[in-house]
Amino acid sequence: MNTNFIEEKLLPIAEKVQANKYITAISRGFIALTAASMIGAVYTLLKSLPLGEGYTNFLASTGLDKILNIPISATTELMGMFVAFSIAYQLAKSFKRDAFAVGFISLISFFIVTPFSTSVLDAAGNSIAVEGVIPKTWIGAQGMFVAMIVAIVVTKIYDFVIRKNWKIKLPEGVPPMVAEPFEAIIPAFIIVTVFLLVRAGVQLTPFKDVHQFVYGLIQVPFSKVGNSFVAYILVTITAQILWFFGIHGATVTKSIMMPFWIAAATANTIALANGEPIPNMLTMNFYALTTIALGGSGNTIGLSFLMAFRAKSKRYKTLGKLGGIPNIFNITEPIIFGFPIVMNPAMLIPWICTPLITFITGYVLMNLNIIGIPAVLPPYTTPFFGIGFLAGAGVNFGIFVILASLISVVCYYPFFKIADKKALEEENMGAVEA
Repeated sequence: MNTNFIEEKLLPIAEKVQANKYITAISRGFIALTAASMIGAVYTLLKSLPLGEGYTNFLASTGLDKILNIPISATTELMGMFVAFSIAYQLAKSFKRDAFAVGFISLISFFIVTPFSTSVLDAAGNSIAVEGVIPKTWIGAQGMFVAMIVAIVVTKIYDFVIRKNWKIKLPEGVPPMVAEPFEAIIPAFIIVTVFLLVRAGVQLTPFKDVHQFVYGLIQVPFSKVGNSFVAYILVTITAQILWFFGIHGATVTKSIMMPFWIAAATANTIALANGEPIPNMLTMNFYALTTIALGGSGNTIGLSFLMAFRAKSKRYKTLGKLGGIPNIFNITEPIIFGFPIVMNPAMLIPWICTPLITFITGYVLMNLNIIGIPAVLPPYTTPFFGIGFLAGAGVNFGIFVILASLISVVCYYPFFKIADKKALEEENMGAVEA
């Protein structure tokens, strides 16, 4: 795609959208979480290195798997909670309000709409409700979209209440560090009450909680499309758009498509074991190997290469070096949150189109019998230069996955070039002002 067209036609639109204070706050909120996502990515990589069963058994026998899980649980699996605070904090600063107070109230409100119960299976396979616990499902990546909504609503209500002067006023001589916490009390009560009413209202519906309500509405269309080519295109586009808005897209789409995917993949595995022709072309294996195996969601391996080896700005060169290694092993969170991809209109086109193009290219090549049908899905952390050869689809499929990384580079290049140019200009301006 011509960079002049992007700069003259698309970039002004993206910049206008990005100038919106809400978009800016969301973007800055995610960037602020880069350290947490990077820590989670590194320990996820260490725990999931594709070194075979021996490595996995070694971690289990020494207890290292549980130790490596601790930083993952403290970072990646709490990302929704962090987002609730971080975005509210950034948005409150743009409204010139007490950022810490607003962030803290947002965090409380997020917990208000999050269920304090879960269910487990007993030895007989019966479901047992457990009260007084917070499911990690909703305070991690799957809770990010609700966290974003909560952060924005909390900040808006807080700003409205303060503008109406509904606050506890202390004498003028009281230091701000003492007065500001008292000013937040009335807004906090109002905000918590609002979200408590929202929680109570949603509990009257079949969804039972806000998180289930949001995901339930998104998942409805997928139950209608089955295991068709159109379904995979719809799944790919939807997953990328959801990730763009901070929702774990793969989780949403996978939960609906999994019955179709497992049935098709199982039939292929049985056929391979019996030496029979592979019956199903479209499976979870093929989908994952063409839309996720090149750096994770969005096939961002090309973007990582560009940042590491072509970036002129310090910002992206550093991110490319730090996030590039996890990205080779298909861990993409440092890129999604660090670039960022989330709520960045300038990167929406390559974010959606890259996995679409690699998927469609692979589908066409399979129909032409140029590459085989993958019957096996290797560990997801297997690097792109090896994962295709382990899929039971022949050497040609392995070569295709490697060449598909070039598609990723080409798709991201013009958009990266513009983002890098802008970042370099900002760095140069900062150096001059300093």
